[in-house]
Amino acid sequence: MNRAIGAPVSRPGSTAAIFHEPCREGGVPTSELRAPSSDPGFTLIELLVVIAIIAILAALLLPALAKGKQKGTQAVCVNNQRQLALAWEMYASDNGGKVVGFSTFPAGGNPGVTAPDPMDWRTDVRFVLPAMPQTSVQAVIQATETGFRQPMNTAAKTVNGPLFQYARNASVIHCPGDARTVLPPGQGFAWDSYSGVEGVNGERNALMLTKSTQILHPSDRMLWVEECDGRGDNLGSWDFRPGTPQDNFQTQTPAWIDSPASFHGVTSTFNFADGHAEAHKWVNGSTLFFAKSLDPHKASDYAVKIANDPKNGTEDLYWVARHYPTLNNP
Repeated sequence: MNRAIGAPVSRPGSTAAIFHEPCREGGVPTSELRAPSSDPGFTLIELLVVIAIIAILAALLLPALAKGKQKGTQAVCVNNQRQLALAWEMYASDNGGKVVGFSTFPAGGNPGVTAPDPMDWRTDVRFVLPAMPQTSVQAVIQATETGFRQPMNTAAKTVNGPLFQYARNASVIHCPGDARTVLPPGQGFAWDSYSGVEGVNGERNALMLTKSTQILHPSDRMLWVEECDGRGDNLGSWDFRPGTPQDNFQTQTPAWIDSPASFHGVTSTFNFADGHAEAHKWVNGSTLFFAKSLDPHKASDYAVKIANDPKNGTEDLYWVARHYPTLNNP
């Protein structure tokens, strides 16, 4: 019986029709033959467009992420400053108004030999006893925090840090944004981020305040500043020439001596004698240049000269001078 190709064939006992698939030459069923793909994938131009879009999104998002990180470290830093200020207040309250020393070493002492001064708010790594080698990052961190917690623990004598009993976390002296932690130990690496102002029981000077009751404007007078000493550990108290705010700086203008810091983009943190802490935004480029420099000689070379040049702006300088406590500016 002749039948057209592809015509249904009925089998006995079945109502279903069976179709025979037509075959091409060579006996290959047409269902196994495929037309060329209509999806060639990405073209080079399309791929380049996708890469460009990703690059644009990254350029938009990365600065926002970096700024978010700076805000995070700033929040931690402000909290550290607040804890230090409250510890300062409690110590003064428990000691008849006398405040802790803002130096970090015993006057006239020899590193590794002279016992720490039990009045100093912390002892820098040179005077921690027994001496700790500064050969690794972890060793510097341990020595720095020991200088706040218990700077001397020998068979002959034990000296406890005067503020540790009020601020029980030794990492309170470290800002997570401190730029010097990228430097090698012995070449600028430091773990301490704050320095007490010299005008409040720092190294001995004629205008120094030694009692909390001498500070007449506590909400407006700073205690600790962030310092970026490019040599490493912030030694001693934070030195600054405050000028003469009592006569609106007519007799003497202020000047930078020790470096401030800018560990949070364009801001730094300060705490004050009433216990509060805040972030302050630097507005002069010369201040930022000085504050961000990791040059170990910056306090005596071109960086401080640029910062002190009135032609480069003085807003930051006078802001610090008005908040810097001394007997002339209590």
